[in-house]
Amino acid sequence: MGNLKVWAKLGIGFGVVLCILCALGIQAILEMDRQQRASQFISEAYMPELTLGVRFERAAQMTAQNILRFVSSGERRFYEEARGQMN
Repeated sequence: MGNLKVWAKLGIGFGVVLCILCALGIQAILEMDRQQRASQFISEAYMPELTLGVRFERAAQMTAQNILRFVSSGERRFYEEARGQMN
């Protein structure tokens, strides 16, 4: 390789860099595909549980809010709303 001309050495170097970039591009595409499949699994497996948890939390907050309204105002409708949300 010592007796090659400069343009040949540059061409070989460029070819090596090009091969490395192609390998990294292929690896990136494969990794993105793997991440997409993992994301799809998470959305199908965990989203229903998350939705249920959010609904439960919201109901608990609304119940607590109606209890506080009832305690502060004494209005019976807030008591009835809180009882309805607990059932």
